[in-house]
Amino acid sequence: MALAAETPLQSAAPNPMNFFQAVNGFHRSAAIKTAVELDVFTAIADGATTPADIAQKSQASERGIRILCDFLVINGFLLKPNGEYALTPDSAMFLNRKSQAYVGNAVGFLLSPKIYEAFENLTEAVRRGGSALKESNTTPEDPSGSTSLGA
Repeated sequence: MALAAETPLQSAAPNPMNFFQAVNGFHRSAAIKTAVELDVFTAIADGATTPADIAQKSQASERGIRILCDFLVINGFLLKPNGEYALTPDSAMFLNRKSQAYVGNAVGFLLSPKIYEAFENLTEAVRRGGSALKESNTTPEDPSGSTSLGA
């Protein structure tokens, strides 16, 4: 007997939030990529808590760091008690380069130009029924049904 597919509960009134979160998801990805590349989380873990201190450790502009860090606060990756930046428990565990659970190295792969290209051309891949990547070993007629949308 097949189980019925679960459907999400609908709120009383339609809400476009899910749509806006989805179409703006790349903003969060770009901010995390930039923060990891500049070692912002590690700088904060090492005691740099002001935009000036983080900028100095990251070799970036103070204004740029303040804007980036405020965006990371809004999105739950940093805290800002008393006007200074602090790591969340998740950021301390997974985004501080000195943590044994550091996952920042995955950014280079997951947000690489090749992976991004695959998703940038996803509409065409769906139309063709094949890979979004120009160089791929899959074809639209692949009987396994395994095509490469993102990897």
